[in-house]
Amino acid sequence: MADGTAAERRPRTLLRLAAANLAVGLALWLAVGNRTAAEVWYRADANSLVGLQAFVEQRLDPDPLDPTLYFDYVLPVIELPAWVAAIVLLTLFDALRLAAVEGALRLRARLRRTKG
Repeated sequence: MADGTAAERRPRTLLRLAAANLAVGLALWLAVGNRTAAEVWYRADANSLVGLQAFVEQRLDPDPLDPTLYFDYVLPVIELPAWVAAIVLLTLFDALRLAAVEGALRLRARLRRTKG
């Protein structure tokens, strides 16, 4: 019964998240126009933008001797207009959060079945 209710709420949740992401993108477009995310970030804190590259290359890239993660994935996103980058990142984070919640619900249901 709880699964049916959650399944019924899922489309509304997705629509709300999409609307919120678009609203943030619109607000950002009104605030900064078509400036890239890198330009906006640079004006806010240039050192942290440089630090992002170092962090990705040294800590996240699977091959530190040939760092490609930053140039192949991160740089193209921050070179997008800021409003587009915001929508892309917010949607990615929403998808990760929803996947984690879905996984937690499935794990809880599995644990209940094994105990019962």
